[in-house]
Amino acid sequence: MFIGDEVMLDVGFAAACERLAQLAADELLAAPSQDAYERETADLARVGAAGFSKLVRVQVRELARTDGSAGLAIRWEATGAAGSLFPVLDADIRLAPPVRTPPC
Repeated sequence: MFIGDEVMLDVGFAAACERLAQLAADELLAAPSQDAYERETADLARVGAAGFSKLVRVQVRELARTDGSAGLAIRWEATGAAGSLFPVLDADIRLAPPVRTPPC
């Protein structure tokens, strides 16, 4: 299943790229991402034998940039003995400047 969304930011493209790159470099996206993942999966049924705990590793890649866009990949993955019993969640954050339509 794929889900998409768009949000218009009230900031320039270059500034948004720099801020997202800094958040990723300072590892400031990992903890809130892990917390959000844990909150969303808290109500799921327990899978596997008793005593298995689900630890989540959050991986944030370096911001990839071109002149026209920038992208950041994030992965949430269960670790430990029962890690293979839980799904992996991947997310892509993409920044792009607004598309300007030519005047008629």
